[in-house]
Amino acid sequence: MNIKKSLLIILFTVNSILAFSQFTVNAGNDKMLCPGENYTLGGIPAATGGLAPYTYSWSPNIALSSTSVNPTCTSTGCRIYLTVVDDRVLLKQISNFLYQ
Repeated sequence: MNIKKSLLIILFTVNSILAFSQFTVNAGNDKMLCPGENYTLGGIPAATGGLAPYTYSWSPNIALSSTSVNPTCTSTGCRIYLTVVDDRVLLKQISNFLYQ
């Protein structure tokens, strides 16, 4: 491949990456819960923009049904859940959810 062609591919790739929409994450709205009450975490959608597919990680993983995009938590007291989402090009966004 010649230098001009290589440079064109690199410029096209950079322009394509810059053209993606803003990557945002929504862990859901804060909520008052009664002890033992269940609540589904994560916004709908939980992530937008960037470059799908996304990978989700919730912390702490205490009292969660899973660590998927929208796990269900069971209230055991005041807790803050943090979600970290990576997109396909490994851009990272963080959001949190508080229940009391």
